[in-house]
Amino acid sequence: MQFPDPFEALSRLSALVVGSSSGVIVSPEGEVEELDHGTLRRRLRSRPYLICNRPVIARRLGMAGTQSLDVLELFAFVRPARFCLPLPRGLAEALGLDMPHHRPHHRPHHRPHHSPEDEALALMAATQTLLRELADPAYAFPEGVHATAHRMAEAGWSWGPLVLGALGSADTPRPWQVWDHLPEWEEDAPLPPAGSEPVSPAEAQARLAALLGPDAEQRTSQQDYAALAARSFEYLDISSTSVLDFFHVSVSYGFPYLVFGHDEGDRIY
Repeated sequence: MQFPDPFEALSRLSALVVGSSSGVIVSPEGEVEELDHGTLRRRLRSRPYLICNRPVIARRLGMAGTQSLDVLELFAFVRPARFCLPLPRGLAEALGLDMPHHRPHHRPHHRPHHSPEDEALALMAATQTLLRELADPAYAFPEGVHATAHRMAEAGWSWGPLVLGALGSADTPRPWQVWDHLPEWEEDAPLPPAGSEPVSPAEAQARLAALLGPDAEQRTSQQDYAALAARSFEYLDISSTSVLDFFHVSVSYGFPYLVFGHDEGDRIY
């Protein structure tokens, strides 16, 4: 299967930029046409153009869609996962290109205003740059690019034939599956279940002393509470008669304490 020379095809493609009330078409020879939206709609139905941001153009012209060549799509294919402002100026900046000037600017001390003609020329320059990058043997993202381009061309992607022409891909490659190119790995054993370690009364009292500091008032009730509360971390033996029956949290003199147990009459206190 043969695909067209993309650079020869570009020599016949004009660029189209749409404004809020009108738009311009710039031919490869530099001829400029300024047309109203109605005329632009008729032109787009008759032949493809280089455009930027298909949804915006379709909304401005009130069209459901167009078969023109969106340079943003080409950028996303050639430079995957790279940021680009979705404007002709954004394409030029992302590719390191200077914005062309179709008309001289009369205010050299001010930031230049880019006309629609400048933006159309920028689309042409960006397309040339991206296709040259794709055709370069040192292309930065070679893995799977041929197979992906073939699949997208078969699905009707408008850039498909030109991209395949730039790649020089005549034969249909075998499908490229990303998981076939991942490094080998082995799953680790699952983590052991959470355990329970007892806290001795002495450890609980030592921790209490560390939290309060050496200058704190020594309260026997606090120390007894810490030692008693540490029993909640002990292994619970349901056959034992000394089972924790009840917790009651209260506040005494600004410090929470815990009382639990039962008396000889099995009353909870």
